[in-house]
Amino acid sequence: MDAQQFQIALERDGFTSATAGEYTPGLINLEHTHPFEVRGLVLSGAMTISGGGQIQRCGPGDVFVMHLGETHREEVGADGCTYLYGSR
Repeated sequence: MDAQQFQIALERDGFTSATAGEYTPGLINLEHTHPFEVRGLVLSGAMTISGGGQIQRCGPGDVFVMHLGETHREEVGADGCTYLYGSR
């Protein structure tokens, strides 16, 4: 999926407009939750999201989801990770 398709899908599904984010190489965000749902699109690099009994390994073009209130953990690859995301 590309950034334009991602933005269209966010709007269609009631998410906020896409916002850019960046994680530094090797970052580990320990288990946490969000009071909202997140949908993101990896633009470069890689990250792994673990939560809800699932593991999402994401690279460029992959879409990831973090469900409302679900405990999850994020691990970023050696090259860091840039992404777009929306919330609802």
